[in-house]
Amino acid sequence: MLGALRSNQTFGADDGTVDPTIDPIEDLKGTEYWPYVDSALNIFNRRHLIAWKAQVDMEVADRRTLEVAG
Repeated sequence: MLGALRSNQTFGADDGTVDPTIDPIEDLKGTEYWPYVDSALNIFNRRHLIAWKAQVDMEVADRRTLEVAG
């Protein structure tokens, strides 16, 4: 479990700050993150959005590694 927490890029990124200028749906439109937009609906600040993107990148890379490994 500690490994999972350590590898979770969003852990601690949401400090409860609400930035009214953040719109994750608009930010993700037309990007490689769009297929995952449903999991970004509870993001309310830039720090959390950046961490969420890092998490998605890591999970996509892990999936590719597993596919190549067979």
